[in-house]
Amino acid sequence: MVKFLLSIPQSVYTSLIIIFTAISTIIPLLGTKLRDGRGHRKWYRGFTRAGIFVIICVIIAATMTIIKDVVSDRLDENKDKQVKLQSIALTRTIDSLNTIKQQENSKLIIETFIKSIKTTGIKLDANSSDLRKFITDSVKRLEQKNYYGNEGEVILNGVTQKKYQNDSLLLDLTFRTNHRSCSHVRIEIVPILEKSNSALFGYPINTIIKDVTIEYGTLPFKTIAIPKAANTKNLILPVRFSWKNETGKEFSRVDYYYYSPEDNEYGTIEDAYTKPYRNIVLSKYPDFK
Repeated sequence: MVKFLLSIPQSVYTSLIIIFTAISTIIPLLGTKLRDGRGHRKWYRGFTRAGIFVIICVIIAATMTIIKDVVSDRLDENKDKQVKLQSIALTRTIDSLNTIKQQENSKLIIETFIKSIKTTGIKLDANSSDLRKFITDSVKRLEQKNYYGNEGEVILNGVTQKKYQNDSLLLDLTFRTNHRSCSHVRIEIVPILEKSNSALFGYPINTIIKDVTIEYGTLPFKTIAIPKAANTKNLILPVRFSWKNETGKEFSRVDYYYYSPEDNEYGTIEDAYTKPYRNIVLSKYPDFK
């Protein structure tokens, strides 16, 4: 019943009040008798039919006025509730948009930071919260450190991921010489798996090149197979190079490289950050230096 009364437009109540008020006013003005004048009758029996009709109109008009006021108050309450709900919804929407904007700004800051540090050769280790300096190009390393002057030098030129085969990761390691050709080249590698939780696992030493000559300007390569392991973050490649120059002078050096299977990138690890890897290698092969 309440819903029905609330659904009736206010103009209907106003019109009914005007109509019944007008009727109850006009009938007496027309001179119509409202009572029959017989005083011996009880007061409620002394009204004529016109008088009873006028009374009914007055009652209806008064009732409609009361109903209109109640309905108006109820509608005002509903409007207030609706405004409050809309205000709450709008506030939540604004808060959500602000949160999304803050997240996007944070993401943009992080992406910009990562791009910036990548251009300087710095790699972020999220597990150890340590900024570890990697020089991602062997040529840059040689520009910074000239170990042998114009003498020949063997270095790792590139790492290329081929595919997984029989649960092993196949990598092509390309080598080259700087300045001059090198003879009696021997290259040994002790692969180390670095997992996402920073755990390290070392594999046995592997001699991939033995007593060969690498001519200056050539790019020989060797394929190695690394057993596949779950949660692998980086593949650390400690490499020992041994060679002779054109005059027969012997050289030897150990470099530490990294390869990221996920990013498909490699680089040289600076000496300051090779300690945990050197400890693993030297614990098994003390002369690997």
